[in-house]
Amino acid sequence: MSKSLSANDQAVQKLADELWKEMLAASPIWGTFLGIEVNDGALDDNSDAARLRDRAMWEKYGKAAGAIGDSLAGIAISPSSCAMRRSVEILEATRPRFSASVTRSI
Repeated sequence: MSKSLSANDQAVQKLADELWKEMLAASPIWGTFLGIEVNDGALDDNSDAARLRDRAMWEKYGKAAGAIGDSLAGIAISPSSCAMRRSVEILEATRPRFSASVTRSI
Protein backbone atom coordinates (compact mmCIF):
# COMPACT_ATOMS: atom_id res chain seq x y z
CA MET A 1 0.00 0.00 0.00
CA SER A 2 1.50 3.32 -0.97
CA LYS A 3 1.19 6.40 1.16
CA SER A 4 -0.12 9.60 -0.35
CA LEU A 5 2.40 12.23 -1.38
CA SER A 6 2.80 15.42 0.60
CA ALA A 7 2.21 18.75 -1.13
CA ASN A 8 6.00 19.18 -1.38
CA ASP A 9 6.41 15.72 -2.91
CA GLN A 10 3.65 16.47 -5.40
CA ALA A 11 5.34 19.74 -6.39
CA VAL A 12 8.65 17.95 -6.91
CA GLN A 13 7.01 15.19 -8.93
CA LYS A 14 5.22 17.71 -11.15
CA LEU A 15 8.44 19.68 -11.66
CA ALA A 16 10.43 16.52 -12.43
CA ASP A 17 7.81 15.30 -14.91
CA GLU A 18 7.83 18.65 -16.70
CA LEU A 19 11.65 18.74 -16.76
CA TRP A 20 11.84 15.18 -18.09
CA LYS A 21 9.42 15.94 -20.94
CA GLU A 22 11.23 19.14 -21.83
CA MET A 23 14.64 17.41 -21.77
CA LEU A 24 13.40 14.69 -24.11
CA ALA A 25 11.91 17.27 -26.47
CA ALA A 26 15.14 19.29 -26.43
CA SER A 27 17.30 16.25 -27.14
CA PRO A 28 15.45 13.57 -29.11
CA ILE A 29 18.73 11.72 -29.74
CA TRP A 30 19.31 11.38 -26.00
CA GLY A 31 15.77 10.05 -25.58
CA THR A 32 16.32 7.50 -28.32
CA PHE A 33 19.63 6.48 -26.70
CA LEU A 34 17.73 5.90 -23.45
CA GLY A 35 15.18 3.76 -25.30
CA ILE A 36 12.37 6.29 -25.10
CA GLU A 37 10.74 6.19 -28.51
CA VAL A 38 8.62 9.35 -28.28
CA ASN A 39 10.80 11.38 -30.66
CA ASP A 40 12.55 8.63 -32.63
CA GLY A 41 13.78 9.90 -35.96
CA ALA A 42 14.11 13.51 -34.78
CA LEU A 43 17.46 15.25 -34.47
CA ASP A 44 18.65 17.66 -31.81
CA ASP A 45 18.51 21.34 -32.70
CA ASN A 46 22.03 22.72 -32.25
CA SER A 47 21.22 26.26 -33.35
CA ASP A 48 21.99 29.34 -31.29
CA ALA A 49 18.26 29.74 -30.64
CA ALA A 50 18.07 26.18 -29.27
CA ARG A 51 21.02 26.81 -26.96
CA LEU A 52 19.26 29.91 -25.65
CA ARG A 53 16.07 27.86 -25.09
CA ASP A 54 18.07 25.19 -23.26
CA ARG A 55 19.75 27.78 -21.06
CA ALA A 56 16.35 29.32 -20.25
CA MET A 57 14.95 25.84 -19.50
CA TRP A 58 17.70 25.06 -16.98
CA GLU A 59 17.34 28.47 -15.38
CA LYS A 60 13.56 28.03 -15.11
CA TYR A 61 13.85 24.60 -13.51
CA GLY A 62 16.69 25.65 -11.24
CA LYS A 63 14.61 28.54 -9.91
CA ALA A 64 11.54 26.33 -9.55
CA ALA A 65 13.54 23.71 -7.63
CA GLY A 66 14.92 26.43 -5.37
CA ALA A 67 11.40 27.66 -4.69
CA ILE A 68 10.34 24.19 -3.55
CA GLY A 69 13.11 24.18 -0.96
CA ASP A 70 15.85 21.94 0.32
CA SER A 71 13.70 18.86 0.72
CA LEU A 72 14.09 17.57 -2.84
CA ALA A 73 16.20 14.63 -1.68
CA GLY A 74 13.63 13.52 0.88
CA ILE A 75 10.72 12.83 -1.45
CA ALA A 76 9.15 9.41 -1.74
CA ILE A 77 9.87 7.88 -5.14
CA SER A 78 8.64 4.49 -6.21
CA PRO A 79 11.52 2.18 -7.20
CA SER A 80 9.83 1.54 -10.54
CA SER A 81 9.91 5.23 -11.41
CA CYS A 82 13.35 5.42 -13.03
CA ALA A 83 12.50 8.53 -15.08
CA MET A 84 11.21 10.31 -11.99
CA ARG A 85 14.28 9.33 -9.97
CA ARG A 86 16.65 10.60 -12.68
CA SER A 87 14.74 13.86 -13.01
CA VAL A 88 14.92 14.49 -9.28
CA GLU A 89 18.64 13.66 -9.28
CA ILE A 90 19.15 16.14 -12.12
CA LEU A 91 17.17 18.80 -10.28
CA GLU A 92 19.07 18.17 -7.06
CA ALA A 93 22.45 18.22 -8.81
CA THR A 94 21.82 21.34 -10.87
CA ARG A 95 19.90 23.48 -8.41
CA PRO A 96 22.89 24.71 -6.36
CA ARG A 97 24.95 25.66 -9.37
CA PHE A 98 22.50 26.38 -12.18
CA SER A 99 23.14 30.11 -12.16
CA ALA A 100 26.93 29.62 -12.23
CA SER A 101 26.69 27.22 -15.17
CA VAL A 102 24.34 29.52 -17.03
CA THR A 103 26.77 32.40 -16.52
CA ARG A 104 29.72 30.27 -17.71
CA SER A 105 27.91 29.15 -20.85
CA ILE A 106 27.10 32.67 -22.03
